[in-house]
Amino acid sequence: MKQITITVIFLICIILHGEDGYVYNGDLNGDGIADKIESGPSWTFGTGGGSFVVTINGKTNQQSYAIGGKPYFALEKIPTGNMRLWSYWHMSAQEGVLTSYMFTPELKQENITINPGDGGTDLGNAIMKAVFNEKDLIKLKKVKDYTIPPNPSGLEWGK
Repeated sequence: MKQITITVIFLICIILHGEDGYVYNGDLNGDGIADKIESGPSWTFGTGGGSFVVTINGKTNQQSYAIGGKPYFALEKIPTGNMRLWSYWHMSAQEGVLTSYMFTPELKQENITINPGDGGTDLGNAIMKAVFNEKDLIKLKKVKDYTIPPNPSGLEWGK
């Protein structure tokens, strides 16, 4: 009986404990409507980064996308009035993938492999400094015990 009681208490603690993750609220596509970036559980993050859900809210609909990167992004306003979201996924000590996203009616995504960091190239470091500058940098807020969003790819977080 004592073992059953301990097991039940342990399971209740697991159920009541929420996940920790990263969140950002702001206009990500230049339409004046607040959008959101939410991470999967922070425990699924490795040294390279983690998974996020970007939710773009429209006047009549909502669209969600799964993206990856570190828990910081850059948001660049481009001359057309749209916005470009930049993320970085660290692959190894001197290599990573820089990705730009534009959330026009459909998702536009471009990737480039760069070599920043200690032992990286001057060009890789210059690109990182230019993209993740103080003006465009958005840092996500780490939130404890929040509800993890559903993964739009249909996969379980961390899988």
